[in-house]
Amino acid sequence: MHLLYESKKFKKSEISDLECFTETMDTLEGDLSVLKVRADAWARGDINRLKELSFKRPDKSCASAILDSQLGKDVGIENLDEKLQNLWLEKAKQALETNKSTFATLSIDYLLGKDSYLKLLEAEGCTIKEPN
Repeated sequence: MHLLYESKKFKKSEISDLECFTETMDTLEGDLSVLKVRADAWARGDINRLKELSFKRPDKSCASAILDSQLGKDVGIENLDEKLQNLWLEKAKQALETNKSTFATLSIDYLLGKDSYLKLLEAEGCTIKEPN
């Protein structure tokens, strides 16, 4: 069975997860105040404040520990962020072209910043309107 074989292979593989552990601990120990500010800005709809805040996501380094490992490459899940981003953008453009009204939801860190999904849609010719 393919899945059983891969799970046994996973148990035997080495994963470089020190960065994940370190970033998670740093977030828990030092970023709680930033998380509170971020939550407050979100609750108030303060888009400018949200743009000013950094969005360090330990889950990216944690996912990378597996996705970028040899096992991830062996099962074809390397570059998963890029693949998911391309798929999301393709489906979003398709929905915008075919539907009168479209709704999508993403984590805020995918929506803000220079490489955000919104910037990518804007580069494709979409008009992005921020809330007032």
